[in-house]
This record gives sequence, structure tokens and C-alpha cells, in this order.
Amino acid sequence: MPSCIHSAVIESRGDLPAEIGTTLWGCIGSPMTSPYIPHHLAHKELLPSFTKGGLDYDRDSAFWRFRTLTNLVMSDFGKYGRMVMEEWAELEADIMAGRGAVEAEALRLYGENPEAAARFLTACANSFDALAYSKAEDLEARLHTQIAAEQYQHFAKPGLEW
Repeated sequence: MPSCIHSAVIESRGDLPAEIGTTLWGCIGSPMTSPYIPHHLAHKELLPSFTKGGLDYDRDSAFWRFRTLTNLVMSDFGKYGRMVMEEWAELEADIMAGRGAVEAEALRLYGENPEAAARFLTACANSFDALAYSKAEDLEARLHTQIAAEQYQHFAKPGLEW
């Protein structure tokens, strides 16, 4: 649904300490145009861009970065949706592929010092958030370019060059 501004899945696994086994898979924006990123219960702080939001556009806000991407995709979902969904599917697959190693290291650290595990999980989640933000920015630029090129083709007169 294009008007969705947040979606989350909360996972709780009893075989791990709550700080590691409880994960919020958060999606800022429509799940069709935004990725799910894991944040474990031990997570301590978000990147600044993920703490900004509001009714007025803010170019430094993750909320607005993903909202802008959704708006662009929804201008012609049939044409642009697949490209964006494939990018997010790849990112989510990469996160899932490394999940076991991340949680094993967090569990090792947790046995020594729970705060060290929290710092590690925070750093991992923040790196995923930063990567998603960067990918959203790149996707937005690609869509702006593609939409502009298509509009040019629609309105161009024969023989004119861009």
C-alpha cells in the first residue's frame, strides 16, 4: 500500500538472550519500496537520519528518503516497482546470509560483556541502515533520470537531441 509509512515484524526467539533473540525487522515506508532491516533489542542508538521525520520534506531524513522513493515508484509501479523490489530483495538476502555470523559474534560478546554485544549489534544495524539509505538515494537518482528521459521522449519533436 503506497500510503504505508512504516511496517515492522517482531521476532522473538527463546533460545537466545532477549537482547539478541528479539529482533525488530523495521521498514520505513511501503514494504513494496523499502527494505526490512533488523534491529535487535540490544540496539542502543539510531543514525541521525533515522531519527528525523515530520510533515515537511527533509532531505537528511531517512523517512523522507524512502517516502520520496515510494512516490517515484508509484508514478508507474508496473514500470519501476520491479527494479526497486529487486534491489531490496538482494540487500535483505545479504543481511540474512550474514545473520548467523553476526548473532554468533553477538552471543560470544554477550558472554563476556553484554554492553560489548549491544555496541556490536548497534554497529551492525547502523551499517545496514546506512547501506539502505545510500541504496535508496541511488535508486531515487536512477528513477529521476529514467522518468526525465521518458518524459523527454514523450514530448520531443523528431530530430531534436537531448
